[in-house]
Amino acid sequence: MQQLSSLQAVRAIAAIFVVVFHINIYFLPERLYNGESAVELFNIGYAGVEFFFALSGFIMVYIHQKDIGTPEKVSRFALKRVLRIYPLYWVVLTAFILAMWFVPSIGASLDPTTLEYAHNYSLFPVHTGMMLEVAWTLQYEMLFYIAFGLLIFTKRFGLIAMGIWFSACAITLFRPIENSVFAMLLSPNNLIFLCGMLSALYFKRLQAIDSYLVVASGLAIFFAIGIADLNKTFPLNEGWRTLGFGIGASLTIMGLVAGEAFGKIKSPAWLNRIGDSSYALYLVHLPVLMVFSILVSKLGLNTLIGPLPMLIVFTIGSVIAGLVTHYLIEKPLIKLTQRLFFNSSASGQVPIVKVFHPPLHPSERP
Repeated sequence: MQQLSSLQAVRAIAAIFVVVFHINIYFLPERLYNGESAVELFNIGYAGVEFFFALSGFIMVYIHQKDIGTPEKVSRFALKRVLRIYPLYWVVLTAFILAMWFVPSIGASLDPTTLEYAHNYSLFPVHTGMMLEVAWTLQYEMLFYIAFGLLIFTKRFGLIAMGIWFSACAITLFRPIENSVFAMLLSPNNLIFLCGMLSALYFKRLQAIDSYLVVASGLAIFFAIGIADLNKTFPLNEGWRTLGFGIGASLTIMGLVAGEAFGKIKSPAWLNRIGDSSYALYLVHLPVLMVFSILVSKLGLNTLIGPLPMLIVFTIGSVIAGLVTHYLIEKPLIKLTQRLFFNSSASGQVPIVKVFHPPLHPSERP
């Protein structure tokens, strides 16, 4: 199977932009600089959530298209997805909870009940929020994996179930749902998985020159919607904006993969390394930024360094934390679970097409 290194590089860029977004919209203005951020344009970074949902849809079809309708493969698929999502998430969540006990300001006013602990560790969708804020996106990922697992188990009924699900999600574009649980289950966010799946089915039809045009079109749609939303000139509601982002992201992914197939795209190794660590970076960057902001505030460094240089320092620190977490925790966990559940002596190297999880939407930020 083709190694999708170009997507690793784009994933790294998107992950860094997500980190910059959180620094710019929350940590700088609310914790360090009394309402002042670095660059307003960085605030469109929340749209990375749509990009990574599209990427998840693409990767599931790209990897598992031949497994569809093969029920004997569904248990392995489900186990691999669970092991990919939960172990590192549990480690980071537990570390975050322990840190809250010793440094209460990290967790603000969080005082979870036993039921809320269970909700957070299981990722089961309920009305309460997530202690590790970025975990809301993992709930969408798990929901999509359940739907895709049904497609592997039975192609006919899986397609019917997906058709009904995506149709119901499309209805919410016109009639948003008030109930938070049903709003998540039928969110327009779920339609982005469909966009990504379709891009995986059609990318092989593109020619070399077409791939550049498709990438350019996808990026133009993606950033045009982002800038219009930033300037509050986007004419439609949040659901349509979300779908527009998903279409732009899926076109970009489709064009990049087609271009790589023709040997037209090559990404630098250092950027791929950051892409490899993207899930770890996603999970740890908010707690790391909270610690950074507390230290900077106590030392008074925010009175000596301006917002933009501080943003650069925070971004570099977050990337380093993600890389350290990836190599010291994530890769050993992958290696261990492969041995325990698949009798594998694999090196623990993360597949280059692994799923990355998206950033925190501004409405869900701490």
